[in-house]
Amino acid sequence: MAMTLRRVVGFQSLKRAWPDNPYDVAEGWGIIGTHIHPDAGRSGLGRRLFTASLAAARTAGLKHIDASIGADNEPALAYYGAMGFTPYGERGETILHRFDV
Repeated sequence: MAMTLRRVVGFQSLKRAWPDNPYDVAEGWGIIGTHIHPDAGRSGLGRRLFTASLAAARTAGLKHIDASIGADNEPALAYYGAMGFTPYGERGETILHRFDV
């Protein structure tokens, strides 16, 4: 019996902001994080993950999603910009981005 080995090359987390969360995101907003292995970059995986996360955000009734991105993380800044996130503030070396669901 042949076995195909598979590996996780990326995932996206979306959670609802709770009171006094460590990210200082407004309660009720979504908080998103995306991690893609460099070998899987620019393959469309991030776009497919965001499609699923956006559907989940709509189902959950979220109005906004926050992506807090390090100012020096150019791949993440480009990715979230391509997904339609826009800057709305800064916190130290972090640029806050939002997506209006």
